[in-house]
Amino acid sequence: MYRYLFAGKTSAYEEHMKQSFANTANMLSSHSSSTLNPPKVDFKYQHYNGTDGNITEVQYSYTYNGKKTNIIQCYREDIPYLVTGAFDDSVDLSSGKIALWVANSLKVTEHFTIKDNIIRKED
Repeated sequence: MYRYLFAGKTSAYEEHMKQSFANTANMLSSHSSSTLNPPKVDFKYQHYNGTDGNITEVQYSYTYNGKKTNIIQCYREDIPYLVTGAFDDSVDLSSGKIALWVANSLKVTEHFTIKDNIIRKED
């Protein structure tokens, strides 16, 4: 799915995220007496030329139980990893403020596989 972001096809990403929010709302509703609606989410995109490849930054906000949450997700084109964070204005340095830097400076030095629910380091 993240490859669509680098091709400029953001609708597939947004549909995936909205479905994830809807699934979460349904799960939470099943444990309460009221029905929860998925939050309305607005997505913003920014593309960067990183040190080792292209980075797509996605920022979005949603409100749940009266609290607004601001999220950042950074995807690198050369590796299938996601760096995510949240912006918190009540602290000097929140994970949202450094997510892009972490995504740009991330170096993969070890690789792992999962087989039969066991994580193994590749040689």
